[in-house]
Amino acid sequence: MQNEEWNVSAVSLSPELVRLAQQKQARFEACRQAAENGNEAAITELGINYFYGTNGVPEDPDAAFYWLSRTSPENAAGRCFLGACYVIGKGTKQDERTAAELFRDSAALGFPPAQYELGLCYEHGIGLERNMARAVELYALAAEQEDAQAQCALGNLYFTGNGVEQDRARAAELYTRAAEQGDVQALRNAMRRAAASRAIWTGPLRCTIRLLPSATAMRTRRRAACGCCVITGGGSGILRACNDSAKNWSTRMTRVLHFLS
Repeated sequence: MQNEEWNVSAVSLSPELVRLAQQKQARFEACRQAAENGNEAAITELGINYFYGTNGVPEDPDAAFYWLSRTSPENAAGRCFLGACYVIGKGTKQDERTAAELFRDSAALGFPPAQYELGLCYEHGIGLERNMARAVELYALAAEQEDAQAQCALGNLYFTGNGVEQDRARAAELYTRAAEQGDVQALRNAMRRAAASRAIWTGPLRCTIRLLPSATAMRTRRRAACGCCVITGGGSGILRACNDSAKNWSTRMTRVLHFLS
């Protein structure tokens, strides 16, 4: 069969797609104007959009750092994302000590993602002295507020008995709670743990494993929609929020908006 050349001129966008694109552009312009006028919520939203390259905004590390560094000390979400810039060197020189301080400030304001990030710092000695007891405390605090990544991290500790008394039933429960929010990392961990120890294939973990097909399909659809590559292993938990799960990222953004309101 002879290949037919694809005629780009024959492709047209539906009026609905055009309307949505115009709305997104209009929102971005309004957000940028508000940010330039000093609106705290707009400054934070613009910085996060540049951080990830979302909502029609191209990823721009320098712009992300510029706007996030303009957030006030009382802005929990802004401090947390500014800390993320420092911990990975996004738009600025990498500085783990400054990152840990920013996570601490944000966590003190009650922001669950920052509590999780600070827990990571204590667990791995990022920018401060390693302290497993403090890491467990922070993970638990964020997990109680339904932060999926904290639930997954705390589940890892309970599974291995690192910093806590080993409790694989508790680990399975935490993996399940995280997986129900669409955290794919929790599903990966549950599968690996189950393969390593058949003793926990029953109970809560079985529920977790059953979530795998729908979560995998969700991740596949998201990849197809935005062409986003997955970051695996290490790095900032904030980065994982948008790469592992669209639903988890949506939950996190809801919390950001709550702290900005």
